Amino acid sequence: MNLLPEQKEILRRNLLEQLEAAKPMGMNAASLAYGAKLGGFKLSAEEIAAELDYLESKGLVKMGSATLSAGVKLYKITAAGTDFLEGNI
Repeated sequence: MNLLPEQKEILRRNLLEQLEAAKPMGMNAASLAYGAKLGGFKLSAEEIAAELDYLESKGLVKMGSATLSAGVKLYKITAAGTDFLEGNI
């Protein structure tokens, strides 16, 4: 799905807000895709993962592995991501 820049900004904020709410546990891309769908975005887990990669490159999100299943990627918000949501950056 091709998103306009304004839509990308809303989606990225949606993802950060979901991760903030999930702190300290983190979430996988499929769960985040479901949350984004509730926000009006119909994107696959792969498309969400691409947005998460962008947020990670900006230092707002970090990726790790689930404790029980190392093959499952979990995303967590960073301190910089929280600062962004709070308007401190």
